[in-house]
Amino acid sequence: MTYQSQPFHDVVRRAAPGLEVVEWLVFASSRVSPAGRLVLSHAAASLLNRGWLPALSSLIEQAQAHGDHEPSTLEASVAELERAGLLVLDGGKIVELGAAISTRPTGWLFKPETGNEVHLVGPLAAFGVAQALGHPGVVRGRCAVGAEPLVLHCDTTGVHTRSPETLAMFLPVWDGLVAPGRAVSAGQLFYSDDALSAWQHGQGDPDGLPLASFVFPFATTDLGERVGNALESLFDALATFD
Repeated sequence: MTYQSQPFHDVVRRAAPGLEVVEWLVFASSRVSPAGRLVLSHAAASLLNRGWLPALSSLIEQAQAHGDHEPSTLEASVAELERAGLLVLDGGKIVELGAAISTRPTGWLFKPETGNEVHLVGPLAAFGVAQALGHPGVVRGRCAVGAEPLVLHCDTTGVHTRSPETLAMFLPVWDGLVAPGRAVSAGQLFYSDDALSAWQHGQGDPDGLPLASFVFPFATTDLGERVGNALESLFDALATFD
């Protein structure tokens, strides 16, 4: 089943504008097999513990040693994760996990209190990465307009403090036709409401969900729970590799 198949399409169609990729992630994470979660968990553990990923074939071999799955089952789960948009490969190398974690620089970086830095696909991943990986830490990025530094302090419940406190956000509409990781990467954070407004005007007022600075703290509570729970379920075998 692909992220463009009917069940996924129905979830996206029913979602509020700007929250389509959140609802997709909640739905998609609930359908991942134990073998798929083992693969995702091992990849995330490798990034945290080593700072890099082995070749996919080696990763499957290592994951097998920590579970009861045959190589063919793990290989099939990789294919299913790809179709669902929860795993992105480039030339046999993993470049994206759960539409949240990237193996390449993206401009968004999560530094856990323990372990190696992890690149995030986009700012939306900040709401759940600490819960998913089981480590509090700090997400750093830059304003989409003025490139001012932005800091989000995250724990296992989501984002608990932010700098500056004037921080605002925009979540674009996603039609479900392009890869979900592209929808996550299209989200934007801003230094202030003025920067958000300037960006919206410059982009021709795109469809989506603007989160002004006074709304942002309340939105982070709901988004932290939904995104965090979904990502945590994807990486629920992470402790196996500690």
